[in-house]
Amino acid sequence: MGQLIATPLAGAVSLCGELAIGWVLGATAAILMWGAHLGGQLIGQDSGLAFGQVVDPTTGQANTPTSTLMTIFAGLVFLALEGHRLVILALCGSFDSVPPGSIGKILLAGIPVETATEVTREIGGQTWLLGLQIAFPASVALLVTTIGLGILARMIPEMNVFAVGFAVRTGVGMLALFMTLPFIADLFGVVVNTGLEGSQMILNRIGGS
Repeated sequence: MGQLIATPLAGAVSLCGELAIGWVLGATAAILMWGAHLGGQLIGQDSGLAFGQVVDPTTGQANTPTSTLMTIFAGLVFLALEGHRLVILALCGSFDSVPPGSIGKILLAGIPVETATEVTREIGGQTWLLGLQIAFPASVALLVTTIGLGILARMIPEMNVFAVGFAVRTGVGMLALFMTLPFIADLFGVVVNTGLEGSQMILNRIGGS
């Protein structure tokens, strides 16, 4: 420990290393929120609810109502599964996997680019996969609805398909979303357990155990 804080540069690197461990734990737990937000955004764009975007005070960005709904739902499921306790336990376990100060030594020696790229790719890939799994049932229902409206517009040219289709697509999208919420909750549970196990694997790999 004395060698890691012998110079200001070494101390700064050690401090950044401890922050990096916190980022790994936080990112693996935040995959649930990021995936839920992405899935809600995709559903909102397909169903037309993206026109009702509101500003999220936490991020300062415009979000669709469905993305806000899915983010809140993901947070409730995370708390119901005691994910906050699991994150705290993973944080306490990180002191055994990666003792304080050892990550600074690893950073000073240099982390392989392949390792950092692999971790970043895995987190991004899991986020997109979760978002697509959430939005897939509603997207399929909306696709079938769009095809049906197109056929109906050809059969009844006098009908204003744009005015009718907007309300129909919005209703179908919300109905499909609420019908799949129990399955999405089960998916969230799998993601929470997998994410925490993945963070522990990353810490063990960093610590060399």
